[in-house]
Amino acid sequence: TWVFHADAFGHPSSTQNPGNAIRNYYPGDDWVDWIGVSFYGRLRDGPAKDFVATMDALYVELEKISPTKPFAILEIGIREDFARTDKPRWIAQAYGTLAAGRYPRIKAVSWWNKPRRPNGERSYLEIDSSPQSLAAYREAVAPDIFVETARVSGE
Repeated sequence: TWVFHADAFGHPSSTQNPGNAIRNYYPGDDWVDWIGVSFYGRLRDGPAKDFVATMDALYVELEKISPTKPFAILEIGIREDFARTDKPRWIAQAYGTLAAGRYPRIKAVSWWNKPRRPNGERSYLEIDSSPQSLAAYREAVAPDIFVETARVSGE
């Protein structure tokens, strides 16, 4: 299985540099089984990116890349900001929107649970960066849509 994996936002962004659009890097459906993106609500200080508004635009771009390949959010996360307790709300919104089926071609999602940056500084991206965030995540991923039950042969 081959996955094409791109940053949802690109650096520099495709609005600043149209040549940096995800579609310009896609090798084609003959070479790829899945299209994946990394989506972070906030990595450092500053306001969080709204999940729905951002994903609505990103999803349209992904659909232009391929009409058939399944999509995955290979890395998703948001930095805990203790001055603004929005991480639990952001988690609930993101996973609630996915569970509701707003983006039907997204077939997989994986939380990026990295506690440290390369320089050793704490990232606050881990899912248990606060008890509230962990509780929000557990509640958000409880729906059956986020669990695939493995079938044992003979059942």
